[in-house]
Amino acid sequence: GDNVRTSIIDKDGKIFETNCSYSSHQPKKVADYKGLTTEYTYDYELEGSTAATIYGNIVSKKVYPNNSTSNRITEEYSYDPTSGLVTKKIDERGHETTYSYTDSEFLTKSVKYPNDLSYGYSYHEKSGYVTTITADNATTDTPSDDIKHSFAYTEGYLTKATHNNFDYLFSYDE
Repeated sequence: GDNVRTSIIDKDGKIFETNCSYSSHQPKKVADYKGLTTEYTYDYELEGSTAATIYGNIVSKKVYPNNSTSNRITEEYSYDPTSGLVTKKIDERGHETTYSYTDSEFLTKSVKYPNDLSYGYSYHEKSGYVTTITADNATTDTPSDDIKHSFAYTEGYLTKATHNNFDYLFSYDE
């Protein structure tokens, strides 16, 4: 692997160093001047991996505060095998966020957060601009908990955003 050390010297002569080791042109371990060490694992490194290239997706990120091996913070990621887009993220507390995408352009279709709040996205069929974002609080069955944002565009410029029945209008200088 390759190792890179970056040093910055401030006006008082204090040196701040960051060390990074690489494998297959991707960062594997980064130790910064604040005492954080971050380690990355990629999907091509996993046993039985079918990753097509050595340039893979991050499947886990571990952060060790103060160069300690205890008290680490871990995030994990899962990906769609066809598109390579993230489908799930598990944060340091074990909370899961899931993502789904449209079939054709791979635009975000929905995001579901750990608190059961889901956002759905719809797009203009030709431009691909977001036209609505709907938040649905799945913990209740009342439609009043749904939040809808809508957007209108003229010649590629956002001209109107609606949120909670309030319209926000935009104009632009030429």
